[in-house]
Amino acid sequence: MGVYAYYHQQALLKARLYASLPKEHENKSALLMGAKADEAFAIHFFQDAFAAVHIAGSWGNASQQKGTHDYYIEHGLAVDT
Repeated sequence: MGVYAYYHQQALLKARLYASLPKEHENKSALLMGAKADEAFAIHFFQDAFAAVHIAGSWGNASQQKGTHDYYIEHGLAVDT
């Protein structure tokens, strides 16, 4: 969640800067694209926090980790809060 928070914060900072710049500023569109990219990257980490494969964990050698990852991605995991 820390990585999500960091990149979400970066996106918000860029969005605020974008909004404060005059319409004709030469880098304004690049700043907006950067904000969108940061937010998309942040959302990936937010989504991962709820993915079954990350709740179940990974253990064992690389082959076991890949198998566990792929199994829970396909089948999900029933959990109680």
